[in-house]
Amino acid sequence: MKRVLICCLLLSLPALNNAQEKKDSTINVKSRSVEEDVSVIPEVRITGFRLSPRPKNLHNSKFGREELGKQGSFSVADVLQTQTNAYIKTYGPYTLASPSIRGSGASHTQVYWNGLPLNSPALGQSDLSILNTEIMDQVSINYGSDLSSSSGALGGSIELNDRLHWRKSSSISYRQRSGSFSSRSSSICLQESSDNLYFSAAAVYASAVNNFSYVDRSVAVPTSQLMENADFMQQGGTVTIGYKQKKHEVKFSGLMSKADRGLPVIMGVTSKGERQLDDSFMGVMDYQYLGARFQNQLKLGSVSLVNRYANPTIELSAEHVSQVVIFQNEAKFLFKELWSINSRMAGRLEQATSTSYSETKSRGLFSNYTELERSGRRTKYAARVRTEMIGQELAAVLPGLSGWIVLNNKRVPLRIKWNASKNYRLPSLNDLYWLPGGNPDLLPELGYSADLGISSDLKLNNEDSNGASNGRSGQWFEITGFYTNISNWILWTPTGQSWSPQNVKRVRNSGVEVSYRGSRSFNAFGLRHSLTINMCYSLIESKVLESEVVGDQGVGKSLIFIPKHNMKYNLEYQVMNWSLIFGQCLTGKVYLDAINQSYMPYYGPSYMIISKRIEGAGDSRLKLGVKMNNLFNEEYQVMPYRPMPGFNVNVMGEIVF
Repeated sequence: MKRVLICCLLLSLPALNNAQEKKDSTINVKSRSVEEDVSVIPEVRITGFRLSPRPKNLHNSKFGREELGKQGSFSVADVLQTQTNAYIKTYGPYTLASPSIRGSGASHTQVYWNGLPLNSPALGQSDLSILNTEIMDQVSINYGSDLSSSSGALGGSIELNDRLHWRKSSSISYRQRSGSFSSRSSSICLQESSDNLYFSAAAVYASAVNNFSYVDRSVAVPTSQLMENADFMQQGGTVTIGYKQKKHEVKFSGLMSKADRGLPVIMGVTSKGERQLDDSFMGVMDYQYLGARFQNQLKLGSVSLVNRYANPTIELSAEHVSQVVIFQNEAKFLFKELWSINSRMAGRLEQATSTSYSETKSRGLFSNYTELERSGRRTKYAARVRTEMIGQELAAVLPGLSGWIVLNNKRVPLRIKWNASKNYRLPSLNDLYWLPGGNPDLLPELGYSADLGISSDLKLNNEDSNGASNGRSGQWFEITGFYTNISNWILWTPTGQSWSPQNVKRVRNSGVEVSYRGSRSFNAFGLRHSLTINMCYSLIESKVLESEVVGDQGVGKSLIFIPKHNMKYNLEYQVMNWSLIFGQCLTGKVYLDAINQSYMPYYGPSYMIISKRIEGAGDSRLKLGVKMNNLFNEEYQVMPYRPMPGFNVNVMGEIVF
């Protein structure tokens, strides 16, 4: 009863903030991941509800709830921008943020929540700025073409998952953040579980005036201005319920999010008070049977996305509603000890209604995925094929090969891995039916991808001059070369007085990704110290090989808004429950036009996080911290004439009991 009362009290705090600051809208229409926790408590089983986890042949990065909190990340866009090889195109804080992985477009990255696709059927992409990490257990990014979930991931995919812990535990965590430009957020998470029951619920409220100052360089004499109409408000929640009985497991997850924000204009333009409202509702039910030789998973889910736009100056409003319903069954057979076969059948109904459509548009998709795998202690080989149907017509047959092998060097074990596949992406419903300009004759984009990588994980015990243990050190690195060739690339091009999408280009993306993590713990001055470094770097050559546009001068040139160089790193030092993190995000120049004459210069804002962890009785703890963004007050823009804030501060607090 005591926990329930405390939970209700904490949940009321965001509502009080909302009541104090709410204004009328113009629209009337985990640093340990979950897997690391398992290594500490080996008897605990964690279910992720995926029979075939992401293959080790793919470059992959995962961030648990504790890691997300430690880094002070607010949205999925924040995580990817500061911690991964992905490039995030953003118009400013809390505005549209779209990913680019390995030089691909935003629509070439598939986003999933517990296996449900979040890419809007109408837009073909997802806005990462409103995917709040405060109510998520794990964020994963997968690089490269993967056929196992769905087609369309020509560049990569992003997974947002809830994880079920089958052990007796109970906890409440509350997080509060306040910072510059009147930004604040409050979140609470309640978790109760036993050996066969699991329940968790989380809620979040966030707001910001976002009125930072910037230098307007669009005028003859640069002047200091305050950002206008950039306010933001979001509230949301999630619930997960699980039940386990011997080899049977059932899980239900639901998520709701409402975001209301102003749309700031570019430098030198007077704001018209434009606003955007995004509502998201989704739910999924999973049933799993996990036998020794046979495993099966059934998934039923639905995603509803509502987007509203209003321009009060000219009394213009628009509404777009998308609905996705998915049915999926996956079966895995294990036989002859090393061999297994996985089969997944899925049906998907997409529907969209818009003020820019002549009528409600929908399409039914059916797919079948089959994988034959031979898996040993040091090797794995897999062949797979995916077939896709639109209605009753066969749309694509997509084969793939992958595998890895471990070279058993006792001191430096090396894993060599490879992946190759054919993939494709359907045009979005906006591409097909938008008025004016939609083109129902568009062909799917077709891609061929291959990558080859090498990785190693080395752990050592350190000894002093007398042979006594003096801590541990570890190093992990991964180097991956990749190649992608995409034809029928869809671009909106001018056609008379309007624009229309066309299959106009063939594009080649190639390059290399490097990731490194090193750690060292040691004893000095009677205290335990630890040092950690994380680094990732990508080199991307993105070239237009062919174009259907007569006289296109962009052939042989780089794609716009794709940086050739992209690097992120952070250093962490820990002692006596104190933590100091310094990080920097370095992004090379990006071209703004097809002939590569104009460009945005490189930028590299840095950040610092100082935090203190205070242990209480039992499992209770308090963590206080401060995060300083754009530490050296760098003046930069990600998109042209869209200023980013200078030096700013966030104060963070978390209590767990």
